[in-house]
Amino acid sequence: MWRDAESRPFMGDPKQRHTRMPTPKQIEDAAEFTRRCHAFDWRGLTREPFTMIVHGTPRSGKSYLLRWWLQQYAREYSIVVVFSISADSAGYYSQVGIEPSSVYQGFDVQSSRDLLTHMIDTANRHMRSAGGMRATEALPKTLIVCDDIISPGAQQHNFGALKSLVTNYRHLNMSLILTSQYINAVSTVMRDTVDYHIIFKHESARARDFFKDNCFAWVTYKPSVQLILDQHTGDHRCIVVNKRSESTTYTVFRAP
Repeated sequence: MWRDAESRPFMGDPKQRHTRMPTPKQIEDAAEFTRRCHAFDWRGLTREPFTMIVHGTPRSGKSYLLRWWLQQYAREYSIVVVFSISADSAGYYSQVGIEPSSVYQGFDVQSSRDLLTHMIDTANRHMRSAGGMRATEALPKTLIVCDDIISPGAQQHNFGALKSLVTNYRHLNMSLILTSQYINAVSTVMRDTVDYHIIFKHESARARDFFKDNCFAWVTYKPSVQLILDQHTGDHRCIVVNKRSESTTYTVFRAP
């Protein structure tokens, strides 16, 4: 069984070696990355609202991580709603304890967009009528999972409610986990404001450029980011980027 204790920093797999000898600057930046690595408290995510994007190519480990986390912690939430483009998603999520009635199609379907909009509007009305922090605490603890619903051809106007959630999630007592193969299809607002990025293996050069600017801003030498990603992703391993901390910290984790 996978244990939380195993989320301690993972400092690289000796079988995974860069194809070229790293430069002194890459070695220096890799050492700084290691210094910034800390254990990650997965259960701690449930203590307050959060937003997260899980990035990665197909079969990189995104689904394994999501399934493991939901099996462990979905019961901490009063309401769990899943939006997914997968035809068999209801059966998949039922295996982790989420009722098929709580699984909906992606946001290209109007009824799914209407549902999230209704949830947000209802929470906002409650906030306005009650007022104050106590109103937020009285709202049901809610988890929204959006599983690969954003593709390169997606119409961005379909995601207005999702953008609203990302910018107001704390007041709504709602948490969001968004998985995506296509980082550049995700709106700038969502990419730049989430609390956590989880980076699995990603071959896209544009995605790596985004990770350099958004998740490794302290790295001034671009090839260093390439080396860090090559060393610490693949074989279901991912880098957890914690942007909620005062200075960005990292954990390397292997999805079960």
